[in-house]
Amino acid sequence: MNLPVKTLGCFKIALIACLLFQNISEAKIITTHNQNLEAFLPTGDTTNAVLPDMVFWNLIDKSRKKAKGDFEKQKEILKDFLTKVEPQTVVMFNNKFLSLLDASNYDKLYVAANLIKENCGEECFTDFRAWLIGLGKLTFFKMVSEPDNLAELKIDYNSNWAGLQNAAEDAYLQVSKQDIPVTFKRNNAIAVMPKWSYNKSLVEKYLPRLSAEVNK
Repeated sequence: MNLPVKTLGCFKIALIACLLFQNISEAKIITTHNQNLEAFLPTGDTTNAVLPDMVFWNLIDKSRKKAKGDFEKQKEILKDFLTKVEPQTVVMFNNKFLSLLDASNYDKLYVAANLIKENCGEECFTDFRAWLIGLGKLTFFKMVSEPDNLAELKIDYNSNWAGLQNAAEDAYLQVSKQDIPVTFKRNNAIAVMPKWSYNKSLVEKYLPRLSAEVNK
Protein backbone atom coordinates (compact mmCIF):
# COMPACT_ATOMS: atom_id res chain seq x y z
CA MET A 1 0.00 0.00 0.00
CA ASN A 2 1.39 3.40 -1.00
CA LEU A 3 1.07 6.06 1.67
CA PRO A 4 0.49 9.69 0.74
CA VAL A 5 3.58 11.90 0.75
CA LYS A 6 2.19 13.94 3.67
CA THR A 7 1.65 10.76 5.70
CA LEU A 8 5.19 9.57 5.00
CA GLY A 9 6.52 12.95 6.09
CA CYS A 10 4.63 12.75 9.37
CA PHE A 11 5.88 9.20 9.90
CA LYS A 12 9.52 10.30 9.44
CA ILE A 13 9.05 13.14 11.91
CA ALA A 14 7.50 10.77 14.44
CA LEU A 15 10.34 8.28 13.98
CA ILE A 16 13.00 10.94 14.48
CA ALA A 17 11.19 12.20 17.57
CA CYS A 18 11.07 8.66 18.93
CA LEU A 19 14.79 8.16 18.42
CA LEU A 20 15.57 11.49 20.05
CA PHE A 21 13.38 10.62 23.02
CA GLN A 22 15.25 7.34 23.48
CA ASN A 23 18.56 9.17 23.70
CA ILE A 24 17.47 12.28 25.57
CA SER A 25 18.20 10.95 29.04
CA GLU A 26 21.73 9.98 28.02
CA ALA A 27 22.21 13.32 26.30
CA LYS A 28 21.38 15.04 29.57
CA ILE A 29 23.89 12.92 31.46
CA ILE A 30 27.01 14.09 29.68
CA THR A 31 27.85 17.57 28.47
CA THR A 32 29.28 17.79 24.99
CA HIS A 33 32.36 19.96 25.25
CA ASN A 34 33.50 22.05 22.33
CA GLN A 35 36.70 20.33 21.24
CA ASN A 36 38.02 23.56 19.79
CA LEU A 37 39.07 25.06 23.11
CA GLU A 38 40.62 28.00 21.31
CA ALA A 39 37.05 29.26 20.89
CA PHE A 40 36.88 29.72 24.67
CA LEU A 41 40.18 31.56 24.92
CA PRO A 42 41.55 34.91 23.79
CA THR A 43 43.07 34.26 20.37
CA GLY A 44 45.40 37.25 20.40
CA ASP A 45 46.84 39.96 22.60
CA THR A 46 44.39 42.62 21.44
CA THR A 47 43.30 43.64 24.95
CA ASN A 48 46.73 43.25 26.58
CA ALA A 49 45.02 40.88 29.01
CA VAL A 50 46.84 37.65 28.18
CA LEU A 51 50.30 36.65 27.06
CA PRO A 52 50.50 35.75 23.36
CA ASP A 53 49.95 32.04 22.81
CA MET A 54 53.43 31.28 21.51
CA VAL A 55 55.18 33.12 24.34
CA PHE A 56 53.05 31.44 27.01
CA TRP A 57 53.60 27.90 25.76
CA ASN A 58 57.29 28.55 25.16
CA LEU A 59 57.70 29.36 28.86
CA ILE A 60 55.78 26.21 29.81
CA ASP A 61 57.88 24.05 27.45
CA LYS A 62 61.19 25.55 28.60
CA SER A 63 60.35 24.94 32.25
CA ARG A 64 59.30 21.33 31.58
CA LYS A 65 62.38 20.52 29.48
CA LYS A 66 64.77 22.09 31.96
CA ALA A 67 63.12 20.08 34.74
CA LYS A 68 63.51 16.90 32.66
CA GLY A 69 59.99 15.78 33.48
CA ASP A 70 60.29 16.39 37.23
CA PHE A 71 57.06 18.24 38.09
CA GLU A 72 58.33 19.54 41.44
CA LYS A 73 61.37 21.05 39.72
CA GLN A 74 59.22 22.44 36.92
CA LYS A 75 57.20 24.51 39.40
CA GLU A 76 60.34 26.13 40.80
CA ILE A 77 61.91 26.66 37.38
CA LEU A 78 58.76 28.30 36.01
CA LYS A 79 58.59 30.59 39.03
CA ASP A 80 62.27 31.48 38.54
CA PHE A 81 61.65 32.31 34.86
CA LEU A 82 58.77 34.59 35.82
CA THR A 83 60.80 36.51 38.41
CA LYS A 84 63.09 37.65 35.59
CA VAL A 85 60.46 39.31 33.40
CA GLU A 86 58.42 42.49 33.78
CA PRO A 87 55.60 42.30 36.38
CA GLN A 88 53.01 43.06 33.68
CA THR A 89 54.24 40.06 31.71
CA VAL A 90 53.71 37.90 34.81
CA VAL A 91 50.15 39.25 35.09
CA MET A 92 49.49 38.41 31.44
CA PHE A 93 50.99 34.93 31.90
CA ASN A 94 48.74 34.34 34.90
CA ASN A 95 45.68 35.55 33.00
CA LYS A 96 46.43 33.10 30.19
CA PHE A 97 46.93 30.27 32.68
CA LEU A 98 43.64 31.05 34.41
CA SER A 99 41.77 31.24 31.09
CA LEU A 100 43.05 27.75 30.24
CA LEU A 101 41.95 26.47 33.64
CA ASP A 102 38.49 27.92 33.09
CA ALA A 103 38.16 26.55 29.55
CA SER A 104 39.05 23.03 30.67
CA ASN A 105 36.59 22.99 33.57
CA TYR A 106 33.95 20.52 32.37
CA ASP A 107 32.31 17.31 33.51
CA LYS A 108 33.93 14.58 31.39
CA LEU A 109 37.42 15.74 32.30
CA TYR A 110 36.38 15.93 35.95
CA VAL A 111 35.19 12.32 35.86
CA ALA A 112 38.49 11.31 34.25
CA ALA A 113 40.45 13.04 37.03
CA ASN A 114 38.30 11.32 39.64
CA LEU A 115 38.88 7.99 37.92
CA ILE A 116 42.63 8.51 38.16
CA LYS A 117 42.56 9.84 41.72
CA GLU A 118 39.55 8.68 43.70
CA ASN A 119 37.56 11.34 45.61
CA CYS A 120 39.15 14.13 43.57
CA GLY A 121 37.52 17.29 44.90
CA GLU A 122 37.36 20.75 43.35
CA GLU A 123 40.87 21.71 44.45
CA CYS A 124 42.25 18.40 43.19
CA PHE A 125 40.56 18.95 39.82
CA THR A 126 42.06 22.45 39.54
CA ASP A 127 45.50 21.01 40.31
CA PHE A 128 44.93 18.30 37.71
CA ARG A 129 44.12 20.81 34.97
CA ALA A 130 47.15 22.91 35.94
CA TRP A 131 49.32 19.80 35.71
CA LEU A 132 47.95 19.15 32.21
CA ILE A 133 48.89 22.69 31.19
CA GLY A 134 52.41 21.95 32.40
CA LEU A 135 52.65 19.06 29.92
CA GLY A 136 52.58 21.50 27.00
CA LYS A 137 50.09 22.75 24.44
CA LEU A 138 49.72 19.66 22.25
CA THR A 139 49.28 17.30 25.20
CA PHE A 140 46.95 19.68 27.03
CA PHE A 141 44.59 20.11 24.09
CA LYS A 142 44.66 16.42 23.20
CA MET A 143 43.76 15.35 26.74
CA VAL A 144 41.17 18.04 27.37
CA SER A 145 39.39 17.63 24.04
CA GLU A 146 39.08 13.86 24.67
CA PRO A 147 39.79 12.83 28.29
CA ASP A 148 39.92 9.15 27.32
CA ASN A 149 43.30 10.01 25.76
CA LEU A 150 44.65 10.21 29.32
CA ALA A 151 45.08 6.45 29.04
CA GLU A 152 48.09 7.20 26.82
CA LEU A 153 49.96 9.04 29.58
CA LYS A 154 52.14 7.34 32.15
CA ILE A 155 50.47 8.77 35.23
CA ASP A 156 51.69 8.17 38.75
CA TYR A 157 48.40 7.77 40.57
CA ASN A 158 50.03 8.83 43.83
CA SER A 159 51.61 11.96 42.38
CA ASN A 160 50.93 15.45 43.67
CA TRP A 161 49.48 17.67 40.92
CA ALA A 162 49.40 20.85 43.02
CA GLY A 163 51.33 24.04 42.57
CA LEU A 164 51.97 24.99 38.95
CA GLN A 165 49.08 27.48 38.94
CA ASN A 166 50.80 29.30 41.82
CA ALA A 167 54.07 29.96 39.99
CA ALA A 168 52.98 33.33 38.61
CA GLU A 169 51.40 34.45 41.90
CA ASP A 170 54.54 33.57 43.85
CA ALA A 171 56.84 35.20 41.31
CA TYR A 172 54.79 38.41 41.25
CA LEU A 173 54.68 38.59 45.04
CA GLN A 174 58.43 38.03 45.27
CA VAL A 175 59.24 40.80 42.80
CA SER A 176 56.54 43.40 43.49
CA LYS A 177 55.68 42.58 47.15
CA GLN A 178 52.00 42.68 46.12
CA ASP A 179 49.31 40.13 45.28
CA ILE A 180 48.94 39.54 41.57
CA PRO A 181 45.88 41.19 39.98
CA VAL A 182 43.54 39.36 37.60
CA THR A 183 42.83 41.78 34.77
CA PHE A 184 40.27 39.93 32.70
CA LYS A 185 36.76 38.61 33.29
CA ARG A 186 37.01 34.97 34.27
CA ASN A 187 34.60 32.19 33.42
CA ASN A 188 35.38 30.33 36.62
CA ALA A 189 32.28 28.27 37.30
CA ILE A 190 32.58 25.95 40.28
CA ALA A 191 33.40 22.40 39.25
CA VAL A 192 30.64 19.94 40.16
CA MET A 193 31.08 16.19 39.91
CA PRO A 194 28.30 14.97 37.55
CA LYS A 195 25.91 12.27 38.70
CA TRP A 196 26.92 9.92 35.89
CA SER A 197 30.39 9.63 37.48
CA TYR A 198 28.83 7.17 39.96
CA ASN A 199 27.47 4.97 37.16
CA LYS A 200 30.26 2.50 36.37
CA SER A 201 28.76 1.40 33.04
CA LEU A 202 28.51 5.00 31.80
CA VAL A 203 32.04 5.83 32.96
CA GLU A 204 33.32 2.78 31.09
CA LYS A 205 31.27 3.78 28.04
CA TYR A 206 32.56 7.35 27.84
CA LEU A 207 36.09 6.61 29.12
CA PRO A 208 36.73 3.03 27.94
CA ARG A 209 40.51 3.13 27.52
CA LEU A 210 41.14 5.14 30.69
CA SER A 211 38.83 2.86 32.68
CA ALA A 212 40.69 -0.19 31.43
CA GLU A 213 44.06 1.39 32.24
CA VAL A 214 43.06 2.42 35.76
CA ASN A 215 41.52 -0.97 36.52
CA LYS A 216 44.52 -3.02 35.41
